[in-house]
Amino acid sequence: MANKRYQVDYEGEKQTVEVNGELLTVWPENLHVQNVVDSPSIFITWFDDTQKYHDKLINKALELEQDKSWAHRMPIGGSKIRDLEEWGMQEADLLTARATEFFARATGRSDVLVTQSWANISRYSEYLTAHSHTDCVASMVYMLNWGDHVEEPPYSGQLSFSDPRIEYCCPDEPDRMTRELVPKMRDGALCIFPSELIHYVHPYWGKEQPRITVAWNFKFSNG
Repeated sequence: MANKRYQVDYEGEKQTVEVNGELLTVWPENLHVQNVVDSPSIFITWFDDTQKYHDKLINKALELEQDKSWAHRMPIGGSKIRDLEEWGMQEADLLTARATEFFARATGRSDVLVTQSWANISRYSEYLTAHSHTDCVASMVYMLNWGDHVEEPPYSGQLSFSDPRIEYCCPDEPDRMTRELVPKMRDGALCIFPSELIHYVHPYWGKEQPRITVAWNFKFSNG
């Protein structure tokens, strides 16, 4: 997948998820999808109905963070809360449905399997080191709460990629990485990328609010 360009062209059935008595469309019409880079393909989209489900999800993530049966503290990366699909919330079901649909559209396949899901909560100075994901085809990150908008130092809490397989990262010589790729994340942004790509999160410098994201790993159920 890292070296294959794929298109957002899967035409699935229109699906809805009931949230607080209202049916919300999983994949709204005219949803804009940006191809961040072509080689390999990384896509991002942004949902505009976040006021209908973000607050409850944020509160639930903060509640579960205090429960050691759901969450654990990483040495430098903040808190990780497991198994979004087990939270028992319509709002969480909506996010997983949207992520699943994005994966199906990006790959043109419907045999979709979520292998992992979790939320990350980062506070002042916390960050995630460079890593990739195993036993999956694609990974996705959703921005639930950007937190405090900090201009200095730059890239506070930004998801970034630095991988020699990304042509954008190697503008001077092939396979020699000299710049990082930083997608335009904001509240409601959903980014999909090949799981083998090296990515990380810059230190978050907000002091008032935590930075909260949700993430998934996917693969095909039919191999």
